[in-house]
Amino acid sequence: TTCRPSISLLDLGCGTGRISRLMAARYGPTAANTSHRPLLTHVVGYDKYGPMLRVFDGGLEAELAAASRKMIRVDVPTENAAQQALGHHQQDTTRDKGQVAPLLVCLRPASYEALRSPMNAEGSAPVDTLEGIPTASEHILLPSAHWRSNLIVMAWSLSYVVRAQWGADTWHGSVDALMNNLLQVATPRAAIVVVETLGTGTNTPTRRITVAEYLQTKWGFINALELQPSSTVSSAAPQDSTPAPTKFIRTDYRFDSLDQGQKLCNFFFASGST
Repeated sequence: TTCRPSISLLDLGCGTGRISRLMAARYGPTAANTSHRPLLTHVVGYDKYGPMLRVFDGGLEAELAAASRKMIRVDVPTENAAQQALGHHQQDTTRDKGQVAPLLVCLRPASYEALRSPMNAEGSAPVDTLEGIPTASEHILLPSAHWRSNLIVMAWSLSYVVRAQWGADTWHGSVDALMNNLLQVATPRAAIVVVETLGTGTNTPTRRITVAEYLQTKWGFINALELQPSSTVSSAAPQDSTPAPTKFIRTDYRFDSLDQGQKLCNFFFASGST
């Protein structure tokens, strides 16, 4: 049998784990066409809000259990911690040649502000935990100790942080610092993917995303909307035989009534949404 290539995912601003959970289902041991697809083996999730991480943790564990796959929690995203966790898992599990490979998961509270700051913290794990999630203050590892990732995702989070926290005059330097840190924990040919909303209340993309334009100009990112159907992007994340995705995805909502839609949308988009 051929050894499937692996994906090590770094999910920034991960929230409740939507991206990681989709990846775990699509690139798991029991997914369709497994011989052509890489296997998700590592997930590191950083988010500012601990409650989000707890939802992430419970939801991912339940979905993996439904697929008969074990989730192994790791306190810090280092190879030493991973080997220790795997060792305990092997001791507690009867060896079975047909056993599904576990997924190593490390979820930690950290804001984008911490992620773009110099990574100079020690690599020790915080003492206090809550339901398997570290509750200590933001704690970022030295790049030399951190797991290397061949897929880094920032979904629906970077442009918000740039607008709300980093300010009009200083955000370029903050984005550059973040990118420099990410490159230190990425494999040489890793894919770094930024997912953003392209417009609300429209059938086609209309929103101009300034930070995306900056990433293209300064860091060589490619806008998926500008790719030709035959274009390919070189990446360390192994490719499968799945057809190329649509350039943008509509995420429309259907409501039972206008009143219901206004109430639910106002919760997120603030009062006055139509």
